[in-house]
Amino acid sequence: MFADVVIPNTKLDELTYRYDENILPQLKVGSAVKVNLRQKRSVGIVVRIKENTLTPNPKEIQAVVETDFCNPKLLRLTNWVSKYYIASWGETLTLAFPKGVYGYRPKKNFELSLTGRGKQESTSILTLEQHRVVKRILPKLQLNSFKIFLLHGVTGSGKTEIYLHLIEETLRLNKSAIVLVPEISLTPFYWERFSQRFFGKLIVLHSGLPTAQRKNYWQRIRAGEFRVVIGPRSAVFAPVRNLGLMVVDEEHDPSYKEKERTPHYHARDVAIMRAKFENSVVILGSATPSVESFYNAQNHRYELLSLRSRIDKKPLPKAIIVDMRRYKESIFSPILLSEINDRLKTAEQMILFLNRRGFSRFILCPNCGYVPKCRFCGIPLVFHKSEKLLSCHYCRYETGLFDNCPNCQGTDFYYQGSGTQKIEMELNRLVDKNLVIRMDRDSTSKRGAAEKLYDLFSAGKAKILVGTQIVTKGFDFPQVTLCGVISADTILNLPDFRSAERTFQMLTQVIGRAGRGELPGKAVIQTFHNDHYAIRYGAQQNFLKFYEREIKIREQLQYPPFTKLVRIRIYSNDEKIALRAGEDLKDKLNNKKGLLVLGPVPAFRPQKRYTHIFQLLLKIQKDCNFHSLLTRQNLIYPKAKVDIDVDPVELL
Repeated sequence: MFADVVIPNTKLDELTYRYDENILPQLKVGSAVKVNLRQKRSVGIVVRIKENTLTPNPKEIQAVVETDFCNPKLLRLTNWVSKYYIASWGETLTLAFPKGVYGYRPKKNFELSLTGRGKQESTSILTLEQHRVVKRILPKLQLNSFKIFLLHGVTGSGKTEIYLHLIEETLRLNKSAIVLVPEISLTPFYWERFSQRFFGKLIVLHSGLPTAQRKNYWQRIRAGEFRVVIGPRSAVFAPVRNLGLMVVDEEHDPSYKEKERTPHYHARDVAIMRAKFENSVVILGSATPSVESFYNAQNHRYELLSLRSRIDKKPLPKAIIVDMRRYKESIFSPILLSEINDRLKTAEQMILFLNRRGFSRFILCPNCGYVPKCRFCGIPLVFHKSEKLLSCHYCRYETGLFDNCPNCQGTDFYYQGSGTQKIEMELNRLVDKNLVIRMDRDSTSKRGAAEKLYDLFSAGKAKILVGTQIVTKGFDFPQVTLCGVISADTILNLPDFRSAERTFQMLTQVIGRAGRGELPGKAVIQTFHNDHYAIRYGAQQNFLKFYEREIKIREQLQYPPFTKLVRIRIYSNDEKIALRAGEDLKDKLNNKKGLLVLGPVPAFRPQKRYTHIFQLLLKIQKDCNFHSLLTRQNLIYPKAKVDIDVDPVELL
């Protein structure tokens, strides 16, 4: 007998091995086995068993590590991911299993990553709108029927309570549920809410856990001990038994796309395929759905469910747009300062948002014009005042701040642009610094830091929360009555076809943090583009108007959802080699029916750690089979690396 085996952490697809069914009778599809690969002992997963093979002299399987290691349906999913995103099956299986998990025996004495953060909560009574939504979804859940629902609800409309009700029904049916959240840093806040309903049945799974803890949780999930899993994009591969419900909260969020490693999968789309393979229900929830998802709902590929009102009919925050051309030298407009000062006299709290961390975007010597740049990437270094560092936010190179200009020895510097550290410093001049907390990647990098900051603000010990995108997602603070957007233009001015969509989503989400308690909310949006439709409709929280405007532009320019995009990047230490590989690739793909090749051109950031980067963009009509044109074997170039991103969420 013969078995096709895929070895994780390799760039290989299935390899054929032989075995004696009398010696290894327990071998089956999904078994973890020991095999030899290039003179080394490895662990692989059996994906197929067959009686014949064309492979000459296949090696022998050495032993079975675990008979029922991987569910065949999960193998089918990873196979689909590898083919769709043009990666090896070995690379894709790496996503599904923690390192060294094979044969690991779970220990009960491991503490859960998070403890219960509140009293056990009983089921809440649904509003009429919520009840109608649940009533539409329940029959599909009970019938083991695949269905995609797009839950579009304004901020504060109670989407989470719908998830909780449906998970309760899922557990009652003896099924499991996976809840995907945009980022690891948000898992403690989801845990706080969900553990009040499902403590003991719920676990958080993500790559940030210590290795031993992650292996332990993975095996306990596989054994059926935990039937509700919360996590970021990697949790889409959690080995739950009998999957009944898949929830993708904030489905529009670009964090669901794997941007660094191959394959560049999108967890939302993988969740849909997993639900299809397992006859499960998938819910995509958002106050600001992606244009593609809403288009699919309009064309009845998804069923659209809407929540048009906030809980208890609370009004949406009133937004004021401030034209910052009148206050070019100021961080805070007089209107925003006045709103901040008014709330300092009360128990109300505020959130101030700026999608840029650090103190200044770059520093400039006024005498000679010198700007410190990354020695590896050639882009300006961001100044971090509290750490006294200059940092590259692209490759993470850091260097200490100098006293004199390296070029002219001058001592005066201009600090251009603002980051969250500068906002925090300016606020400390207005109020006691203990009343201001900052939440961004720098302040939450240590384990448990995000939870501590959250607890401080939730308890009312701080008045003002300054932050980047993390503060726009999932937070529910009843005392917050003001949200200030320091600059609404940071994303809008990027050369990307999704910049308007991202700006609208960001504004709607951050404005929606205000007015969730008894007092009404207000938002102040500072911008240099006060007439832009993304700014106007974001201030109004009017998704439908924004969508109507945006979808016409997408159709005119032939961007998704009207075409499919593939971004190809070529990396090389030699700029000429990278360019030649890009030109050769364009020649191979040019004049293919239904396919338009743009480029090669230098990437938006054309260099990283001495590596030159060129980029091609493929615009593909829906009837074009691009997978037959783009195979891994056709993309091999000497001294150059080719990276393929199917359905990129950004073109920068």
